[in-house]
Amino acid sequence: MKKFRYCGEAVLALFAVACIIFAVCGPQGQSTFEIMSAPFVSAGDFIRVISLGGNIAGGWCLYIFIGILPLIFPIVKTIIKRKVYFGWLLWAALCAYTFIMLYILINLHLLRNEIFTAQEEYNAVYLQAIVHGACIIWYALALLCVLFECAGLLKAKSGSSYVFAQIILYVIAALYIFLAFYGSVVAAANDIAAVNEATLGNINVPLNIFAAVFSVIMDVLPSVATVILLCICARFIRDLKRDNFSPERVDELNKIIALSKISIIVTLSATIINNIVQLALSKWLLNVGFSLKVSLSSLSVVCLVIIAAGVLKRAIEANEENKLTI
Repeated sequence: MKKFRYCGEAVLALFAVACIIFAVCGPQGQSTFEIMSAPFVSAGDFIRVISLGGNIAGGWCLYIFIGILPLIFPIVKTIIKRKVYFGWLLWAALCAYTFIMLYILINLHLLRNEIFTAQEEYNAVYLQAIVHGACIIWYALALLCVLFECAGLLKAKSGSSYVFAQIILYVIAALYIFLAFYGSVVAAANDIAAVNEATLGNINVPLNIFAAVFSVIMDVLPSVATVILLCICARFIRDLKRDNFSPERVDELNKIIALSKISIIVTLSATIINNIVQLALSKWLLNVGFSLKVSLSSLSVVCLVIIAAGVLKRAIEANEENKLTI
């Protein structure tokens, strides 16, 4: 029985569908930062509720349990290898930050800004921004710990670098999918909801809905092109593991370079077309959104792919020339 070669692509497709369903059917108005912060905010709210309800011991136990979770991996690794390694410092820093962040989320009153005391709505926005920022820092520290462990794994087992590179590419592709199929769809859903709830009598509802949907499509297209490119690169790395310097790799690299250039064209064209449509329909739109920026992350990924493909292509050609010379 032939092994299915598109497991990663199938998972990404299902993830994209799930993002769209959650963006449309889930709670309206939630941003990407709110989704990422939700687990920590919920934990802080739950500990606060049970503590104020009289179960102080239970609140402390849950607080300590969540705080020490980052230390589980280094403890297990230390027991297996029977020695302490440098990564302990990173995991300990993550653990300490988890305790501090969770304590702040439990006691949000500690963050109240005296400047906004008389304006509760501004204080709420301020607190929300602080909470989101604290959670983003936690994710950055966690990512640093994971990358350190992966670097150690690659140093110990050089052959695993191919698998690690594929995983990294698929993770990056998943991030692009989340930002495009959730973030953009949520923004469009909010715009459509605002149009349907508008009390203005002369608003053109179908035209506003069309503009919102069109804007989503133009936001999603560059991400889709980048995701396709990343998936093809992941498959190429899988083939590269079998034979690094096969002449067949040159044709595959040429296709990757061509697709990279197409991805750049799609990214720039989508931005230009979306701005033109928004400008042409601005007279009848309730919410006009101009994209004055190009996704530098997408362009950077594509440019790095082109450079890496070009270097590898020349290495393969040089290897073939050396064989002919010998």
